[in-house]
Amino acid sequence: MDALDPQLVKAALLFACFVPLLVANLRSGTVPNVLLGILLVVGVVTTILFGTLTPGMLVWWGAGFILFLLAAAKGMIPGGVAKLFIALLPWFDFQPYLLVVAIGMGLAAIIGKMRGGNALVVPPMMVAALGVTLFPLLG
Repeated sequence: MDALDPQLVKAALLFACFVPLLVANLRSGTVPNVLLGILLVVGVVTTILFGTLTPGMLVWWGAGFILFLLAAAKGMIPGGVAKLFIALLPWFDFQPYLLVVAIGMGLAAIIGKMRGGNALVVPPMMVAALGVTLFPLLG
């Protein structure tokens, strides 16, 4: 029996973590801390289990954590968005992460503009994160 592709396992775990976040965000418009914590912990564990953790990643995670906390503290981004961005840090390397954030926030901006107000953050970020994760598996 062939072993499962680690990237496919990672995508399945990311999907499993995002579904409760999506449901909560659609129901209440908020992003519960406990679900963000699960997303963060599963991302760290997945990275460690698949042996892709490097010292550079730890620096990247730390810098991202500090950057998003400062941005939220200064009121530049909402706290829930900052926590979601932090929870997604262990799931991606630097360039794919920037792609996820750019696509997700671009989609959120388009949705917000079309609806004439704010958009929920989890649905577009989920689409972006899963798209960036699954795209390499297609070819």
